[in-house]
Amino acid sequence: MAAFSNCVSWLQSASIPSRASSRARLRISSAHHEWNHDVQVLVAMDKGYFKEEELEDVELIVFPGDEAAQLEALANGFLDIAIDPLIHRVLAAQDQGADIYIVGPRRKMHSFVIFGQKWMKSIEDLRGRTLHVGNEGEVTQQLRRILILAGMEYGKDVKIARRPNKNMHDLEGFRQSFIREETLTVNVHPWETEEWSRKGYPVLADTTKLFAPRQDRVVGATGSLVNGRPDTLKAFLKSYIKASRFIVNRENSEEIKGILERAGFLTDEVDRRNFPKVMEGQWHRLSPDGSFPLEGVEQVIKEQKEAGNISAKVELEKVVRLAPLYQAQKELGIEPSQN
Repeated sequence: MAAFSNCVSWLQSASIPSRASSRARLRISSAHHEWNHDVQVLVAMDKGYFKEEELEDVELIVFPGDEAAQLEALANGFLDIAIDPLIHRVLAAQDQGADIYIVGPRRKMHSFVIFGQKWMKSIEDLRGRTLHVGNEGEVTQQLRRILILAGMEYGKDVKIARRPNKNMHDLEGFRQSFIREETLTVNVHPWETEEWSRKGYPVLADTTKLFAPRQDRVVGATGSLVNGRPDTLKAFLKSYIKASRFIVNRENSEEIKGILERAGFLTDEVDRRNFPKVMEGQWHRLSPDGSFPLEGVEQVIKEQKEAGNISAKVELEKVVRLAPLYQAQKELGIEPSQN
């Protein structure tokens, strides 16, 4: 498995024998060596949430920017859980026979609002012009849908170029490029809409109004874990929810920063500068009670079928396994909910 050679990992291993230490190591993965992808597991390790649920031997394995390798490792049983695969990749993998399932939310939603330069009136003003985007992913998937709704084709009626920033994760840098009028649009969080409107920028598209509560990434697990070790999966989900609760408490930001620094993150100026804004995104987007808006998953299934990327046999009830999540919520005193 040469594709796995560039992985980075953190290990929480049992230091003394316990009745839980006989369990096989739980291998968890993310597909991005970025703190906002890994933070829930790192917090759960640091705060002892896994050990509280008798998960003594836990490893977080990161596939830096290689989502295909992550899903291959999950499908092959090298991993037990993937905390950030894109929904459409999970759907395609299961459609092709992979024994993997969606078992929980990565976050509540991935909605955004597109603002344009002050002279622009509507999304139609992008016709014949260049739209700057980041890496291919859920945002570009939604942009395609938005342009289709406006009667335009992504890459044809609207030219596509990469954002001018050297660091593709420099949130503040993207915004400064827009303010300097180097790009025609900027994507902002829904809770920032009023702030940008006051600056005089027009809203070109608001995905909170166009689409259902958007799910871009999910928590996925192997069939062997779902069916063979449901108590282990439940214990992981309880730990994951506890970590999410800790993260969305704004009073914990400095402690979280310390956890990340000890894990080797926030080592460069760009990451340190963007920490407050990215942290703000965690407060709004994470699901502190494990709630999971399934209509967002259903929308992606519908879109992928319409695009011909998955077959008609892919259905929500075949893709999702939420019994361990609901049990985890119940044991934490949370009323199981899909919304």
